[in-house]
Amino acid sequence: MSVTAPETTARNELIALLETAFADERIPVRSDKLDASLGFKGPVIGVSPVISAPAQNNDKIMQMSIMVQFYGKWQKMVNPDQRVDPALIESYAERLRQAVKSGDPKTDQVWYYRIISVTYVDDPTGNKTRFEANIMAIGTNPAIP
Repeated sequence: MSVTAPETTARNELIALLETAFADERIPVRSDKLDASLGFKGPVIGVSPVISAPAQNNDKIMQMSIMVQFYGKWQKMVNPDQRVDPALIESYAERLRQAVKSGDPKTDQVWYYRIISVTYVDDPTGNKTRFEANIMAIGTNPAIP
């Protein structure tokens, strides 16, 4: 008997949302945690599980934390005078928020998503060309009958 983990369902649904949201740019979406060096050949998105646990106030509810790493293109050179306007990565983060807001799976395993945080992390040259989003998927706890 084949069983799909709720984390897998949540991650796959999120990947489909992101592929649609960034289809015009053809940004690849990987089901994996990204290495910090990625992005110099062009933007890439990684989606990976972080932690799953029952809700504190109701163990029939499963909360699944998923990390979305959006690593934008960065220049592979060290130049202290290089300037990167963070507006581009901020606009990508807003597109992620809008995609997540409009894309709740509404299945038994995953009812909806909530964005917990968006962190603008430095690329290898110290510029703001990327973000990491912590997204919570909420659904039924399969361990409770």
